[in-house]
Amino acid sequence: MSSFLLLSVRKLTPALALTALLAFACSVASQVQAAPHPCPPEYECLSSAQQGCMNAISKRYRKLSSAYGKEISKCIRKTSSPLSSVSFEECLSKADTRPKVIAAQTRLLAEEAQLCTETPPFGFTSGAVASQAALDQELDLLISVFGSDLGAAVPSGQSKCQRKVFRQIQRCQNAGLKAFNQCKKDQLKRVIGFDTAAENLGRRCLDSDVLTEDRLTGKPRRVYNDCRRGISDRLSKQCGSPDPEVLSLLFPGECSGPTDRGFMFCILERVRCQICLGLTTADGLPNDCDLLDDFNPEADGSCP
Repeated sequence: MSSFLLLSVRKLTPALALTALLAFACSVASQVQAAPHPCPPEYECLSSAQQGCMNAISKRYRKLSSAYGKEISKCIRKTSSPLSSVSFEECLSKADTRPKVIAAQTRLLAEEAQLCTETPPFGFTSGAVASQAALDQELDLLISVFGSDLGAAVPSGQSKCQRKVFRQIQRCQNAGLKAFNQCKKDQLKRVIGFDTAAENLGRRCLDSDVLTEDRLTGKPRRVYNDCRRGISDRLSKQCGSPDPEVLSLLFPGECSGPTDRGFMFCILERVRCQICLGLTTADGLPNDCDLLDDFNPEADGSCP
C-alpha cells in the first residue's frame, strides 16, 4: 500500500478508514482477476489484438443487424396506410440504403481496418462478409415470420399488430446476439490451441447462452424468458390474443398452422436458427444450426 494512502487513512475516522482499505483491496483484486492467463509455450493462443478485432466485429455486426431491422419495421408502418404510394416491397428494397444502415456498415468496415491488422486464425471472415450476413439475417427473419410472399402478407389490415410483434421478435434476436457476444468475449480469453476452438466457441455460446432453457434445471434463461414474455405481451395487447387460425393469417410464415409447441416457441426456434446461420457466415464457425435451433439430435431440416 502506498505511503500516501496510509497517511490519508490515518486522518479518517475508523469507519471511513475501514471503508477506504476495503475499496483499495477490491481494486487490487479486480486487477489481478483481469490479468490474462499466461499461454503455455507448447500451445497457440489469441493475442489481445486478435481478440479485440473479433469482439469489435461481433459488436458492429449486432449494431448493423439492429439498424437494418428497424428500417424493416418502419417499412411495415409506412406502407400500412391505404394512401401510401409505396409498396412494402419497394420500401424494403431501399432499406439497406438508409443513412443509419449505411453508417453502421461504414463503422463496421472502419473498425475492421483499424483493429484487424492481425488476422485471427478462426472466428473471423471479413468486414464485408459480416456486413452482408447481418443484412441477410434480418431479411431471412422477416421471411421466416411472414412467408416469401411479402407483398401479400405485409402489411395487412392489422399492420400495427404485425409491426409490434415483429419488432419484439427483432429485439429477441438482438438480445440473443448480445448474449452470444458476451459469451464469445469470455471464451476467447480462455482459448488455448486452435484445433477445436472454433467448434467449441459456437457450441458453447449458441447452445448455452442464446434463447435456451437451462439444460440441467429446465428453467428458462433470462434472455429466453424475457423474449417469451415479450412476445406473449405483444400478442395480447396489440393483437387481442388471436387464435391459431388468425395467427396464421397475420404471420403466414414458417410458424403458421399447428406446431408442436405453439406459435411463440416456434418463433423462438426461428430466431435461434437465424442467429446461428448469420453467425456461421459472419464468423466462419462450423455450427450445426439444424441441431442448435431446436436441439433435436436428429437432422430434421428445421434450419438447413
